[in-house]
Amino acid sequence: MSVSPLASQRSGLPGAEARPGLSAAGCPRCATTLEEAPEACPHCGFSLPSCARNFAFDPPPLEFLMDPEGRLAAGSGPVLTARRNALRTIVPQVDFSFCLVSLAAGHDVRDFSFWLFNSAPDLDASRAWQILVTADFTAGRIVLTPGYAVEPFLQHDPWNHALALLAERGGNDDWAGGIAAFLDRARGLLSIAAARAAAADPPGSPRPGPDPESSGPAAPEPKPAAS
Repeated sequence: MSVSPLASQRSGLPGAEARPGLSAAGCPRCATTLEEAPEACPHCGFSLPSCARNFAFDPPPLEFLMDPEGRLAAGSGPVLTARRNALRTIVPQVDFSFCLVSLAAGHDVRDFSFWLFNSAPDLDASRAWQILVTADFTAGRIVLTPGYAVEPFLQHDPWNHALALLAERGGNDDWAGGIAAFLDRARGLLSIAAARAAAADPPGSPRPGPDPESSGPAAPEPKPAAS
């Protein structure tokens, strides 16, 4: 299973609520760098409404593990949940969803992941800190779609390597092991990002508040792991 570069997998969320717009960082379809956040990419025409027309069903809520085909080994849920909880003791704002699906031929997993992330109900402000990893077994591709608040803390190469690790384990029919390895790697990467953010913003200096309408995302704050 191949990895689509993280650079092209932008959530397109300018605020805590989804809207039919793209991220100012880049287009999910063609990876064109965008100076602003337009409703549609001026290069290829990609937009959330054009994406939604390809999927004629109501989007499900984003759950931690979305595995309609039963790809995960029996009993792996509690183990993976423990990995997820360990990660969230470090950066509690950030949460993950994994979606393992076989899309109809001709559907692009980048489109599906973008649509699902932006259209899934019941996320509200937490969507900004959500990370969705979607694997499509039809095309053999895996992509990562981050919320706008967490995206600035994701460096492309290390996260693409984490996705490659997941894809490698999954290619050997060990999706539970792949997700566990990915979460362990993500825990390390987010710990580094949180430490760097704290070093750049020492105690006593002004910090952005939690208001999702503020001009920029607050830095993730590390918490010590439980002993």
